[in-house]
Amino acid sequence: MKLFDRYTPDFYAEPKGIDARRLRDLLEEHDDLAGVAVERRLSSIREMREVDVLRVRVARVEDYRRVLAQIEALPCVGEVYDADVEHELKYLCDRRLVPMDRAIIEADGGRRIRSITPVPAGLEVEPPPLQVLRFGMNLDGDEGAVMTLDPRLEVEYVFSGPTRRVLRDFLDYFADVDPDIVACRERDLAATLRLGKRYDLRRFGSDSRGRLELYGGRAHVSLSTYGRLSLAGLVERVRYTRLPARLSSEWGAGRAIETRQCYEARRRGMLVPRRGGFQPVMTLEEMLRRRDQGGLIFTPDTGLHGNVAALDFESMFPHLITRRNISYENVRGSREREGFLVDFTRETLERRLYFKHLRYKYPKGSDERFWCEGRQLALKEILFCTYGYSGCWANRFGNFD
Repeated sequence: MKLFDRYTPDFYAEPKGIDARRLRDLLEEHDDLAGVAVERRLSSIREMREVDVLRVRVARVEDYRRVLAQIEALPCVGEVYDADVEHELKYLCDRRLVPMDRAIIEADGGRRIRSITPVPAGLEVEPPPLQVLRFGMNLDGDEGAVMTLDPRLEVEYVFSGPTRRVLRDFLDYFADVDPDIVACRERDLAATLRLGKRYDLRRFGSDSRGRLELYGGRAHVSLSTYGRLSLAGLVERVRYTRLPARLSSEWGAGRAIETRQCYEARRRGMLVPRRGGFQPVMTLEEMLRRRDQGGLIFTPDTGLHGNVAALDFESMFPHLITRRNISYENVRGSREREGFLVDFTRETLERRLYFKHLRYKYPKGSDERFWCEGRQLALKEILFCTYGYSGCWANRFGNFD
């Protein structure tokens, strides 16, 4: 069911050499703004100091970048915040919504949303009832084939014969399945859309200048990602990033972590700085002598040895974060209050360990064990990178020593 809601994109502007209320009066004269208000926000996760900033709401999404550039260029405007945060994330965060979770929605007769109430997530093993179409193809010549695959990527059905007929039958099958997620190689998806246009057959997306877009809000994910995580793992990744699958399913762990941090900062009333390209530069000598004093590697004795044991820490880095209260803002200072990273790192760690241990309670080859494995692996990939730094937060606070 498609529902409609009103959304006005916003960003925060810092006054420069002028009172915030005076700047508000000046900006209110801009024709493309839906409103300007003075708000108190937290300046950073380190200082936790409230400052006066302007929340600037743009009337139309199409004008957002142009209006942002105009206001950012004003001499009476300093830094701008929340400017790089995705529109989808702003909408979801302001309503406390999590993609792939349940919600109670009230709408009027015109399908316009009156209210949205999120329903807290549980620890269900089975993924949501989303339709997934997995396929591979070879339609290079006059003859070709399209193979559909089951959830474990085993061949399910094969369409073979003349290219036009194969493609027509496959697109009819696509319409019958009406998938929410399409799992295939990117080149196969591009070829399907390109050939569908050439043969004047029904299409489910467009390929414009190499940019693939699927109609109806569908998401595309590569076969390699789907094969590694399964639908259950994709759900966990989407839940963590707080963004729809069509945006976040193929992101690396660093980008996923950065997005979740932006969601948490906005939810807690903190200003989100611009994304930066900060990368610490140092010589090898400086790194070894000044920055890397915590590890000691013994020179091994060569040869064949018996009675050798291996000691492994379960989720070592996220456990250090949660138990030692390690976060960007308190690495070199007091840890009297809980750090910014700790809360949602703990939540992610607990979910991962729950599914990791639960999987052994199900028999090998069962769907439940398959789903548990996908969920815990998706969260493991994110937790493994949590102890590093990413994007705008590194630009403000730097890397760990």
